[in-house]
Amino acid sequence: MPTQCAIKFDSNPNGVFYSGQTLTGHVELHLDNPKKVKNLKLIITGCAEVKWTKSKLSRRNGAAATAAANRWRRIKRETYMGKEEYIASEVALIPRTNDDAIEIPAGTHEYKFTCQIPSNAATSFEGEHGRVRYTVRAVLYRPWKFDQTCTIAFTVLQPLDLNHEPEKVGQPMKLERSKNFWFWPCISGPMHFSIELPVSGYVSGQKIPITVNLNNASNIPIQAIRSKLVRKVCFISQTPTRKARNEAKTVAKMLTTVTSDKSNQYTQDLVIPATAPTGKCPIITVEYELKLKVKLGGFRPDQEMTIPITIGTVPFGMSPKLESPLNNSGAAGFGWSGGMPMPSGVATPLLSMPELPNARSSPLPYPPATAAPPAIGFLPPSYQEAMNQSAVNVNDGEPNAIGFQAYIPRYPVYNFGSPLRM
Repeated sequence: MPTQCAIKFDSNPNGVFYSGQTLTGHVELHLDNPKKVKNLKLIITGCAEVKWTKSKLSRRNGAAATAAANRWRRIKRETYMGKEEYIASEVALIPRTNDDAIEIPAGTHEYKFTCQIPSNAATSFEGEHGRVRYTVRAVLYRPWKFDQTCTIAFTVLQPLDLNHEPEKVGQPMKLERSKNFWFWPCISGPMHFSIELPVSGYVSGQKIPITVNLNNASNIPIQAIRSKLVRKVCFISQTPTRKARNEAKTVAKMLTTVTSDKSNQYTQDLVIPATAPTGKCPIITVEYELKLKVKLGGFRPDQEMTIPITIGTVPFGMSPKLESPLNNSGAAGFGWSGGMPMPSGVATPLLSMPELPNARSSPLPYPPATAAPPAIGFLPPSYQEAMNQSAVNVNDGEPNAIGFQAYIPRYPVYNFGSPLRM
């Protein structure tokens, strides 16, 4: 059996934590034979990063610009970046007194670790031009050989309890619009349509109950009603200048065929998949909006309406005393195995990460797993991988990492019944 290493979180099979909670786990090493190593370090990191490159034509000056066609041939590429750090801890798992290699006996060994997650830590997110990622990495330093790494990513959630913002997201929403069409030399009757929502705050797993009222006094046919939930992400650079890069992605959509295009009411239940909650940090902002499109016939432009939507982590009506992601169903672990030795556990380090200066203290919405579930009948959420997102390799940039460590952030998903309508 080859040398093996795994990083496991205690009683947390999904590796999901809330900001302000304490991360605990252990590094598990197995050696068939005694091995010599220089050191073994544990590195816990968490940060938000953005990066993109923009190309543009730059005008030439002087003799090279004698012809107008040659004035714009120089291409300039500029890279925009930004970074916000939340966790940065490093500790040696093997105490050393000199530069000599240490012989580790054969067998299975464990190194326990713990780390306080700052209360201002942003929600984990993976985007095209940026990310918020948290990792635990064990680095093995070997004499006269390349270092080896074992890395696991975990999800951090910044709580967003919808019950704390009833004035903002707990009120009914209604938008109305009327449209007249010209038929030279006359004008048609009005086309009136409206969209209604009971509230504007929801959670993953919930259905958005959409009510659309149509009153068509024109002679333009209405063909269908299309609704979609769009996630809008804004990436903000810090260097060389402050710039914004926007990204939009449809996370849920629905199409309803109109059976009577004169006067009727239509309802849609748009299910919200596992997706990042609404939130922001200094360089990444995640927002949502519901877009409704009324598709018209007769080569007429479609009519659109937009309502901002807030995706939270705790739904309306739920007690904040809910089970945390921690449970006793086992420990999640990702690791590597190979023919090279790993050291045994000779130390039990404790990692303590102080909060950053702008960290804020707030009570956790999820107490320990011993807490009783709420009496109103809601079940605790499951923590599911983000929908329609490809796995990333957290070993990227580590040439001597062993194994592909696939990672997709997990978000709370609730199991609801029929949606509440107005």
